Amino acid sequence: MTLKYDQLDARAVALAIHTGCDLTEIEMKYGEHHFVIGEHTVKEGDPPEKFVKHAAALHAFLAERGLDQKTWQDLNTNWSYTTLQVACVGNSGNYPQVDGEIHYYSNGFYHLIGGKLVDADKWHVYALRAAFNGEPIEDRRENGLRDQGEYSVLTDNEADEAAKDSFEDFCKSDIVSQIPENLQGYFDTDKFVEDAMSTDGRASTLASYDGEENEINLNNHENEINEMFCNLFEVPAETTEELNTLEQFIFDETLICDWEELTETYYIYRTN
Repeated sequence: MTLKYDQLDARAVALAIHTGCDLTEIEMKYGEHHFVIGEHTVKEGDPPEKFVKHAAALHAFLAERGLDQKTWQDLNTNWSYTTLQVACVGNSGNYPQVDGEIHYYSNGFYHLIGGKLVDADKWHVYALRAAFNGEPIEDRRENGLRDQGEYSVLTDNEADEAAKDSFEDFCKSDIVSQIPENLQGYFDTDKFVEDAMSTDGRASTLASYDGEENEINLNNHENEINEMFCNLFEVPAETTEELNTLEQFIFDETLICDWEELTETYYIYRTN
């Protein structure tokens, strides 16, 4: 294990999940909330777990309508993409949204039975079909190269405070400073900050690289975290008992300040 700082930090774990990089490639910089990642390789495409969840949702959607099939081959035998769509949602073709994603069901069914045979070996098609059949998914994702970057990893409250401070600094240095000194007291800096927070959002000032805010709730990534630690410490994790041993080992070695930090939600901003 070769970490580039003294303790394994829950924020670094969140950043590793977000970027797909290895924990050993993350370096703490400018204090405990800021990190830099060197050039690294990551797996291209969504992880297998996402397809398992998607397949389960497709099964549930079909079951609610009395249309479920055990395998995608059965589905393909009994339905075409178009006839299945009509059976599910009528002639409107409007499937319900899932977490704001309009094409969650339509894309899922297209990848199961609507795509061309030549697409069968594409990662997202293969993985969803295997998951729908309840089969193990072989991770066929290819490695892709990512450039280096700098990131801030903050809690919700920390992000609020950091954004407010940044907007206030901008206001004073770029707006108030241009107003005659005898009139500066009439400018409402607090209202400016309030409006900037509600209109522009935190990412507009905290994510100077791309203006994006990325939320990682570590509660939703238990399997990835366990796998990450097992790989890092070269500890097998095939049973619950071994996982508990791993947790105790990390806690005893004080590599994590507080194990409960691994249940936090963090907001990630790329700054460079």
